[in-house]
Amino acid sequence: MRNYLYLFIIIFVDVLFLLYDISNISIGYKEAWIYFFDHSFLHYLIRFSVSVFGENDFALRIPVLLFHVANIVLIYEVGRFFVKKDKDSLFATLLYALLPGVNSGAILVNSVTIVIFFTLLFLFLYLKGFRVLSYLILLTALFIDNSFLILYMALVVYGYFIKDNFMIFFSLILAVFSLLLFGIELSGKPIGYFLDIFGAYALIFSPFLFIYFFYALYRILIREKKDILWFISFIALILSLLFSFRQKVHIEDFAAFVVVGMPVTVRVFFASYRIRLARFRKIHRFFFILIFGFLIFNFLILHFNKVLFLVYENPSKHFANKFYFVKELSKELKRDHINGIVCNDEKLCLRLKFYGIEKGNNYIITQTPLNVSNSKKVSIRYMNKLVKTYYVSKINI
Repeated sequence: MRNYLYLFIIIFVDVLFLLYDISNISIGYKEAWIYFFDHSFLHYLIRFSVSVFGENDFALRIPVLLFHVANIVLIYEVGRFFVKKDKDSLFATLLYALLPGVNSGAILVNSVTIVIFFTLLFLFLYLKGFRVLSYLILLTALFIDNSFLILYMALVVYGYFIKDNFMIFFSLILAVFSLLLFGIELSGKPIGYFLDIFGAYALIFSPFLFIYFFYALYRILIREKKDILWFISFIALILSLLFSFRQKVHIEDFAAFVVVGMPVTVRVFFASYRIRLARFRKIHRFFFILIFGFLIFNFLILHFNKVLFLVYENPSKHFANKFYFVKELSKELKRDHINGIVCNDEKLCLRLKFYGIEKGNNYIITQTPLNVSNSKKVSIRYMNKLVKTYYVSKINI
């Protein structure tokens, strides 16, 4: 019971940070495109939420946030099958909740958090012995997102490893249908992005944690017991690295299946730690402090990243630049009773549309002043520093 209290505290604190983030950021272009034009499961989900709670940032992001909360519970429950003690699973859950990539995916309109949910739900039902329900989840996932092809391929390999012919056959059929429905991108000139994919994973996990995560998966490969969670995480990681030799990889298609391997990483760490006498654990404690400390640092930087605008001379170099400014700009326009505008940047226009600024023909917005009369300068400041300037000019018709 105490572990569930700690689990609740993890969720509560994490959600507070994420709600703070939602109150600060604006809708991004890709998010706006999904909201207005996409025909995916995610599109209809957020459309439903907005129809109930109104067209605002919280209604837009709450569905993904709720999936994130469910994932924290599921990672704890699934982790209990793979670690020695329940508190180890709780620690794996804490690490998962602190991952920069997981926190970003928890509020941004993308399918990664939903893919993690269905993966963990399948694992939970499968490990609990509800095999029919678990396979129904796999079937449902086929229509949720194209990235489940990775999961099906991993399960084919795992089914062969444990000699489960039904799992091999069922997963192979789903993989074929996934290819028929969504295809696979192998076009373009072959160019290596191996270092890029490593960098992307380092950002998702934080650098030191990813190094240890990679080591843990390799250690299991050569000397320890291989289970279904390891197969899913390892196959997804290896496939992403192999594809990166040829082309740029969409990291979100693989990351969901990699991060669920956090419990097996924790198992490797504690197995190595506990087998040693106290006086021989110093190196483990050092790396624990280094990894966990850096993870906390990354977590805080992610949630309070607005402070970084004070550091950058050029605000466009801020890593979250594309999720700011538009909400504040829309408020300024509405304050001047401007509800329709022409943009020389169509991406900006689509983002403004979410906040009720439709396309019009009386005003034009630019980032450089136009040589026309009746222009208004809109300055956006964060912590009293000018970070963005727009110019709104009346069009003479």
